[in-house]
Amino acid sequence: RFLALEELPPHEEARHDHLLILDNFDIALDFFTDPGRFGVFFSHQWTSVAVPDHSGLQLAAMKASVEALVQKHGCTVDDIYVWVDYFSIPQANCISKYNAILSLPVYVSLLENFVIVAPDVVHADTGDVCNMESYMKRGWCRA
Repeated sequence: RFLALEELPPHEEARHDHLLILDNFDIALDFFTDPGRFGVFFSHQWTSVAVPDHSGLQLAAMKASVEALVQKHGCTVDDIYVWVDYFSIPQANCISKYNAILSLPVYVSLLENFVIVAPDVVHADTGDVCNMESYMKRGWCRA
């Protein structure tokens, strides 16, 4: 279903549409201990203040990465769990959002693939170019 997305939905919409399958650590652990299943954590920059990917270029790069992982691992798309901040972290409730952010190390520890998504995109609000160079200037990305 990830490959069918036309834009990145916020967490609450993704949850309503049953795109989220790993709601807690135990479910995630069960999923990833099943041989043949893989996870990918996509790390990216927001390219506007209001939405993470106004141009759709980052989503296109993520989809291409999923397709490459399917080929690399010889599995199906259904065997790959995709983690993206906007739909994996609650957006509407600040406390839930904060708690989800605190859980990031747990999810990263379960995922085999960490992909930096940084195509050249002009930020919708600032006009700055967002790319690998600007991504690497972000403090936590260098940690």
